[in-house]
Amino acid sequence: MRTTDQSEALERLVTHAERHGLYEAAEKATDMSDATPVTLGELAPYMARNEELVGPGCYGVSHGSGMTGELIRHATESWAGHAFVYVGNGLIVEGKPPVAAVAPADSHPDAVWNTHEHLDDEQRLAVVARAHALVGTPYDWAAYVGFALEIMKIRSGAELDAVFHSDNWRVCSALVADCYARAGIDIEPGAVDVNLVSPADLYNRIAQL
Repeated sequence: MRTTDQSEALERLVTHAERHGLYEAAEKATDMSDATPVTLGELAPYMARNEELVGPGCYGVSHGSGMTGELIRHATESWAGHAFVYVGNGLIVEGKPPVAAVAPADSHPDAVWNTHEHLDDEQRLAVVARAHALVGTPYDWAAYVGFALEIMKIRSGAELDAVFHSDNWRVCSALVADCYARAGIDIEPGAVDVNLVSPADLYNRIAQL
């Protein structure tokens, strides 16, 4: 159940997205990295169910549910089936069908977070702003094919780069990688395109922190 503060924050995000046409022209999201000019003082952290304090700009990974979670887990042979970015005030931005959207952070109670990763204030704000800008971006179903081809070693990331390099659609994990790339953080060294970063990659990365 949302608090009054969370509802107000969600309304502000929706108003902002409508004002800038993010729901009508998702391809323009790549030009709006500064979509949400805020300070960290305006973005309250979130206490996860495992009692970890999640700060704005952190990302989380969960088992995922429904058809999309099952498809991702099958394609990547991992427990992880979903990923999202915490944007403060109890809210996340997540890539999901049909378009990336804002949701309550507690909608994924099994989430594992990268709370042990050091992010400075500038990086956190960059991640949050980019996540807001990607709200409304269409879901990238084609990425599942890329995941499967890599897992089966039929194609490498370098070979698939030409296919996904100009793809502005995003699956959940690509949204996270995109946000971190905007903050100057390479989520998956060696991955040639954010669209080929999977929830499994993000989950394994947390385990190595």
